[in-house]
Amino acid sequence: MIINKSLLALVATSSSVAAQMGLFERSLDSHIRTICGIDFIGPTPPPSVSPTASPAPTPVPKSCGTNIGRGDCVDKAGNGYDYCVSAPLAYSPSECRAMAESLELSVGWQMGPFNLPAFSCTIYFDNADSGSFVNPLCPDGFTGLSIREGTGLPVGVNDQVIPLVACFVCD
Repeated sequence: MIINKSLLALVATSSSVAAQMGLFERSLDSHIRTICGIDFIGPTPPPSVSPTASPAPTPVPKSCGTNIGRGDCVDKAGNGYDYCVSAPLAYSPSECRAMAESLELSVGWQMGPFNLPAFSCTIYFDNADSGSFVNPLCPDGFTGLSIREGTGLPVGVNDQVIPLVACFVCD
């Protein structure tokens, strides 16, 4: 019982003394009481660490600038791709490329004076994505053709179809 009364007296004295102490003294007093095991107020909680949000992954922009040859873009089996085609002279080559790069599922593009129709922007799609109807993948103002079987990225050209137009792959 004597210990309990002594402890109560110490707590009461500590509280009134703590009110008169400056910040440094209160901090020092708290640390001494914690080290000595006589911290009656309760342990000082550790500083809380706010979780830092991990930065969102930076998307790697699609590049559709690799020229793989002159002719109709074909896959590894020699198949052409389903495509969307613009009206003639509706886009410049740089606009056509930008359009292909903006479309998530595009695999390639081509444009030129001997394109069919001439100077139209043609954007190619993997048949696995376009299926039997490519039109839902086409940008506004484009018309789709869905009779080809090309899959994956273009790896070559068929120079018998459109021999003077470069094929660009999107990777």
